[in-house]
Amino acid sequence: MNDSVLETIEHVLRSNRTLKTLDLLSISSTSMFEERRTPEHFSLPTILANALRSNCTVTHLNLRRRSIFSPGANEISQALQSNHTLTHINLEGNRIDDSAAENFAGALRSGCALMYLDLSSNMIGDSGAVALGKALESNRTLTYLDLGYLDYSDHGFGQQIFLMGDGEVPEKYRIGDSGATAFAQALRSNSVLARLNLQHNRISDRGAAALWLSLELNCTLTHLCLRGNRIENAGVADLGHALQVNCGIVYLDLRGNDLSQSEASAASFAGALQLNCV
Repeated sequence: MNDSVLETIEHVLRSNRTLKTLDLLSISSTSMFEERRTPEHFSLPTILANALRSNCTVTHLNLRRRSIFSPGANEISQALQSNHTLTHINLEGNRIDDSAAENFAGALRSGCALMYLDLSSNMIGDSGAVALGKALESNRTLTYLDLGYLDYSDHGFGQQIFLMGDGEVPEKYRIGDSGATAFAQALRSNSVLARLNLQHNRISDRGAAALWLSLELNCTLTHLCLRGNRIENAGVADLGHALQVNCGIVYLDLRGNDLSQSEASAASFAGALQLNCV
């Protein structure tokens, strides 16, 4: 994105009073862990952040795979604290780390208008997830949060764009039981969040058990994706009971975990389905 394009974006955001959606999606085959920094990666976030402080029309901002990086994400999250118009932001695949996630947590606590936040396929681990979980305990606007990892190998890009060369995400960039437990704690009091995606992280039985217990108290969450984690049979021991009393969940994805069929788990799910009327 050259200087003339950046100048045009800046002018539009400062002068236009009708634009609602700004889509700057970038499709490239660059790994999210590859160092590739040029001046544009910092000037674009600065332009957007400055505009968001005064713009009162843009509600949707798509920055998927724009190489925003954490410094740029920090600028945007800080601007959100004084913006009460933007409701949807997509920052999938931008090398955003825990520190930037913590700043977005601050924005969520500040009373911003965000309803949709996509931070998938970034570099966020437990500390960022814990900060976001704590923010959700008091936030009353966010209905959609995505912190999963996406596999683009089936979408014609020729490689897994956001994964390392061996197809693995480093452990420190995956959310584990501490992060899952923080979200579970938030769900006990949060009455707004409807969709939570934590797919392809490293949540095991302990984190899953905490989430099941929270579902006994929460009837707002409708979609929970835990696909491709490390949940085993012991981790779903309490799921049947949770679904018996839960009145909100309509979609639960546990594919790709370490679950095996057993009479006990089958009976638990059968009992839950008989009593669940969602």
